[in-house]
Amino acid sequence: LWKYDPATLAWQQRASMTVAKSRHAAATAGGKLYLFGGTSDGGSTVVADLLRYDPVTDTWAAMQVGPSARAWSGMVELGGDLYILGGANGVGSNALKDVWKYKIATNTWVQLADMPNVFSIGGVAVAIGGKIFAAFGSQLYIYDPAKDQWSLGEPPPTWVTNSAGAAVSGLLYTACGTGNDVAGSTYYNRLQEYDPATNTWRKLS
Repeated sequence: LWKYDPATLAWQQRASMTVAKSRHAAATAGGKLYLFGGTSDGGSTVVADLLRYDPVTDTWAAMQVGPSARAWSGMVELGGDLYILGGANGVGSNALKDVWKYKIATNTWVQLADMPNVFSIGGVAVAIGGKIFAAFGSQLYIYDPAKDQWSLGEPPPTWVTNSAGAAVSGLLYTACGTGNDVAGSTYYNRLQEYDPATNTWRKLS
């Protein structure tokens, strides 16, 4: 684990994870870092563990194991809890659309309404205005936790897989990624912006 300080532009090594892994989901909540699922054993084994890192003590702790092993999930913090979106239950396996909430206060898992379709490799999920916005492939899914319901937003103009993204000032951004198939035969360098207030996308590059 490495910490980057924007003020000094310096990197500092911190405590290593208790297990080596890749293809996991990550999010922060309550000043701590959480990692869920992914693969271990060089990518051959899909896992369901949930790890928590405390930057104050520079230590890792194992939390309640997730409902099932999966890699390539989305993970979002909303209202003090963590939401796990989809993923894949094996290397090369079909993508998933189930959704789970990890309740930090009680260290327990609760299943929520499924997404309208699958969410997996390199999708982008963020929380804005009390809702979750998840872009994957040619779809944008919107989750309302008050109703435990999903709806569809305006589709992204550029396919979203193997992408990176974030929420900035109430807007969703997705950057780069691969083409209109999960195998990713085409690579993109595009940046696109979604405005929840108007349900519209804008290509920035």
